[in-house]
Amino acid sequence: MSELLKKELRALRPMMMLMVAVTAATFIYSMADEFPDISSPSSQESSAIGGLIVLGLFSAMTGAGLLVSESGDGTLLFLDALPVSRTRIFRTKIAAGIAVLIAALLLDFSLDVVSSVMEHQSTSRPFPWGAESLCLAQQSIAAIYLLSVAVLLSFTRQWFTLVVGFVVWGFLLLRVNNVAWTALFDPYELLVCSCDNLHARFAWRHAAAELSASAVLLAIAWFCFQSLGDRIQHATERVSRLRIADVLRCIGIVLVPVVWIAVLYSVVRLAKRDKPRIGNRAIEEKFFATSQTKRFDFVFRESQRKQAESLIAKADEIHDQVTAYLGASPVPGRIVVDLGSSVVRHAAGQTTWTKIRIPLGLGLSLHELQAVLGHETTHVYIEQVSEGAMLRNFGSARFFHEGLATFIEHKFFSTPEERLRMRRLAAAASSRGKVPFETLASNTALGKERDGNLVYPLGEIFCQALVVTYGDDAPGKLLRAFARPDAPSGLDGAALWRDAMQSCGFDLERVIAAYDTDVDRAIKEEAAFITKFPKLTARVEVADGEIIIRPEFKGAVPGKIVCMLEPSFDIKILTANDDRTIRILRSHSRHQCRSALAMNFPLPLQTVSRLGHVRCEHENQPSA
Repeated sequence: MSELLKKELRALRPMMMLMVAVTAATFIYSMADEFPDISSPSSQESSAIGGLIVLGLFSAMTGAGLLVSESGDGTLLFLDALPVSRTRIFRTKIAAGIAVLIAALLLDFSLDVVSSVMEHQSTSRPFPWGAESLCLAQQSIAAIYLLSVAVLLSFTRQWFTLVVGFVVWGFLLLRVNNVAWTALFDPYELLVCSCDNLHARFAWRHAAAELSASAVLLAIAWFCFQSLGDRIQHATERVSRLRIADVLRCIGIVLVPVVWIAVLYSVVRLAKRDKPRIGNRAIEEKFFATSQTKRFDFVFRESQRKQAESLIAKADEIHDQVTAYLGASPVPGRIVVDLGSSVVRHAAGQTTWTKIRIPLGLGLSLHELQAVLGHETTHVYIEQVSEGAMLRNFGSARFFHEGLATFIEHKFFSTPEERLRMRRLAAAASSRGKVPFETLASNTALGKERDGNLVYPLGEIFCQALVVTYGDDAPGKLLRAFARPDAPSGLDGAALWRDAMQSCGFDLERVIAAYDTDVDRAIKEEAAFITKFPKLTARVEVADGEIIIRPEFKGAVPGKIVCMLEPSFDIKILTANDDRTIRILRSHSRHQCRSALAMNFPLPLQTVSRLGHVRCEHENQPSA
């Protein structure tokens, strides 16, 4: 059995090499692309369509010669002479075909992991292994389904291309005409992973339907393979010598391009039907344009040119203010700024250390866009000045990454009112319990005990304490200390920061003392504002398949009660119902998640930060 499997894998080696070449070429192209990918609401669907085309093509090429080639090449008699049954030969061939397709999917999955590591962002969380693994499982099922279709249709031999065209065309016509059951057998449905806050939901119905169909198709293919032999071969040859066969071949040659053009037309019709709509008007993708300054390359939508040009006019000035403060040399080349793509929810901008995304569609004013550009440009130069040390120690340095970017944003580009809002946030959060430096310097510990978004206001206060204690050039000196060649490895948390500060003559304890003093001062100055926040508690119960959170508090309610649910890698904010309860379906909370109650004030995002909160950690059964 093993020798037979090796033989089949050797026969499929050219196909595997082709798959590797195509996958590698796609990855290299995406890495060499000068501009970031332009994402849109339909980007995932477009990726799934491309994946379906490639997977379908590879499945057809693999399945076309997997079984009938033995008869056509005259090797079937040799296999029959071996002490193995045709059933075992059939199983081995199908296993080899599935192994090759899944190997290609695993290669693509591995390159996705590499891309995620290479494009780590300032707001990135760990790679979603669970969600991506479920997507890989769905893709594998789709590959098995497509291969089973190709294997069965391969028995049509020289009519394979035409028959496949008719089958695909017929299926698309059924989909266009909204025949409901066809959705269960559409491999596209398995290639578009359904995610709730980046947590994938497995498409059980589609997977079951397509696996069942694969079993039926392979059973029919097995019967056909069992029937292959001299009689079938001779009958086929006699029919092929008939004059009518020549006529049919000519008709088939003409029909092949006609049928496949019809397939493409049906695909376009289906895409137009599924296009998102506003009223009766389909949403079309806008054209993109580019613009260069001395320091930046901008990508933006033509429809937003006026807003983009206002920001572009100020961009180099913003860049030079950031580099002058940090004492940094400009990066080689230009920094790419994508003004047309989306970012993760609740983020105004994102940095991939050499590329910045700031979507103009968020409705920010020119002043706010300039502040965001200054913030994200600071992230770029934090990595440049530290020579990547901040990213390598991100778990211990996230508070400084975000704190310094926020500090520079407020120092040069924000109004006093915006600085006051951030300070009030720090004061209100600290009044519910101070965050010690040891917790602030551990992203994991901070996420477990408090809201991870506190790295913005508290990190800013820490940077302010550093500057007050050691001067405006202290942040730049500290970043260079992290980049020194003789820096010890293996340190984290307070030990890492103590070592870096000692190397440039700073005392961590003095900075922490200044940080604590400023936090205490903020709490005292904002005491009147803090009293507006009622202290929240809650009762949690389960009833009728729902997790019910009943908030309890004393005092007035200055804002809306919301629940911040963190099922995986994003934050989902749920508002209270009319009866002041917050209800979560248990089916949406099968995985361990954390939730917190907060008052949603008309302040920035970070204000919804567990200022008064109750934690509810649960898996299947919640506990207050």
